[in-house]
Amino acid sequence: MLPSVLADLDIFSGALRVEAIRAILAAQQRISLSKLSTRSSDYPESRYPDAFFDLATSLFSPGWGARSHRPEAFPSVGFNGGYTWRGKGTFSRLAESRTTSTIQAIVQAAGLDPGVATAADLDALGRRFTWDNDSRVNEKDKLRTWHELVRIFLYFSFRAATL
Repeated sequence: MLPSVLADLDIFSGALRVEAIRAILAAQQRISLSKLSTRSSDYPESRYPDAFFDLATSLFSPGWGARSHRPEAFPSVGFNGGYTWRGKGTFSRLAESRTTSTIQAIVQAAGLDPGVATAADLDALGRRFTWDNDSRVNEKDKLRTWHELVRIFLYFSFRAATL
């Protein structure tokens, strides 16, 4: 049965890859996931190689606890349990436009090319970002890393959504 199990795993892995690419593209372009094709042939490895998932703008929030975790790349995202919610996994919940647009703004502010900038490139910048809208006066000028900015933004955006 091993060949059959391995074939099923390949099919499942390919479906997850397509789901991840669609979720990333929907978040990057701020469009509905339903507007993107579900056919794997529309997402060839030549156009979406493994390096596509390493781009800073292709990162996922690792679940609702994003305030305490840094954005992650596919396929490692979700290993902490963030991918599954109520027994159903969905990358579209983890790749949402708030995270992606925040990272896009950070990449732009840093003067990096979004077509090649990775999380490692942002990590190399270290603590050089500030959050001017921080409601705590003594925190406004505090230097932060890029992923701390993402965490702060997600905290405020999720908090505003629940008020």
